[in-house]
Amino acid sequence: TPDLKQYSPGHRLEYTVNRFTFAYDHAYLLPRAVGYSAGLLNYFFRGDMDIAIPPDGVFAIVDTTLTGCGSPCGFRKIKLLIKNTTPNDDMGAGTLQVVAKYHRNDCYSADLSGDDGAPDFRGIDCRSPDEYVSVSDPMTVASVSRTYPNQALVFTFLATPIPIDASDLSLQVVFRGVLGQEADAVAVTTKDIAEPNHYAVANVSDYVFDDVGDMKYHSLPYLGITNDVAATNFGIAFGANQTPLATVPVLRGGQFARFAYLTDKFVTDVPVTFFYWGSPHPHINQPHAFELDDVTGQYRRSCQVWPTRGLYWENFFFFNQYRSASIHRSVAQGAARAEEDELVGQLMSEAQNQPGTKQLKVGFDCATPTGGVFDMTLMAPFTAPTAIPWTINF
Repeated sequence: TPDLKQYSPGHRLEYTVNRFTFAYDHAYLLPRAVGYSAGLLNYFFRGDMDIAIPPDGVFAIVDTTLTGCGSPCGFRKIKLLIKNTTPNDDMGAGTLQVVAKYHRNDCYSADLSGDDGAPDFRGIDCRSPDEYVSVSDPMTVASVSRTYPNQALVFTFLATPIPIDASDLSLQVVFRGVLGQEADAVAVTTKDIAEPNHYAVANVSDYVFDDVGDMKYHSLPYLGITNDVAATNFGIAFGANQTPLATVPVLRGGQFARFAYLTDKFVTDVPVTFFYWGSPHPHINQPHAFELDDVTGQYRRSCQVWPTRGLYWENFFFFNQYRSASIHRSVAQGAARAEEDELVGQLMSEAQNQPGTKQLKVGFDCATPTGGVFDMTLMAPFTAPTAIPWTINF
């Protein structure tokens, strides 16, 4: 009041700053301050980008054996297609980095016995309370185009790989550099992707399924069948890509191999091509999510793992031999179906010098396949350390 009184000498009216004037000023000034701040934030973080799956059909792939996966086991390289979607502003020279954000399944085990659907999984108690980040090595770019490039950008996570047990996984791409007239701008975009999915191929032709007799597997020799059937030149490709990303030169009876991969999340069917005995065989797969449901509070996979021959599986392709013929089968959990395809005219069994003639189709909705050719309980169990390593071409 004494300071204000000097502006009205000789007047009895006194000017006072008090809670009433503060309340009036706040109502007037605070919305403008917030709007001004929001305008600054929107300007400084106006940069935007889009992320897409590369031509390989996956963001990342890794063999899950100790040799292929490394220690700690995880993804050390991912591929992305990135384009600038900032209105009116071009992205010039700068750096790109990828930040992976995730929780971890603390119950994870290499045999997948700690995943949802297996006995060692304890639901929400397995989810790490903390969120983790893995940051890629920086990549210098001359610009970020407004169209997707023909070749994917390759980011390496040498210091902190994205772990094989990650859940609630998302990728953030961070650009820092020239944006429009600004020399040191920052742009960030986030993509929610599917958590690590596990794919396996197994050769169970060290046993014979008696499709003529008791409908069970029998160890060799059985009714004159003495040899397993080798699966040669096996490979798997994703999407429209016809070059296998993972290959195994030969898989004998009693051997298996598996890998993990990262791909898009909000897709229903992903084309998968199996290669064996010199020819491609198309299939369909559906990626699985593994995250906390904010509505129900449940921590689980969109499709549970299931047991057979001593291990747990998510997507499973296997070769077996019938008493009447030698065939292969696939169990595509993610595609909510199982498929059995006969190789007509190939790999005739020793018991019958005739090619198989049956064309079988079996369907189920993301459930554990049981009975018949899926019942491998009498077989010698697989163990995780005995997996055959894949050659990864990524």
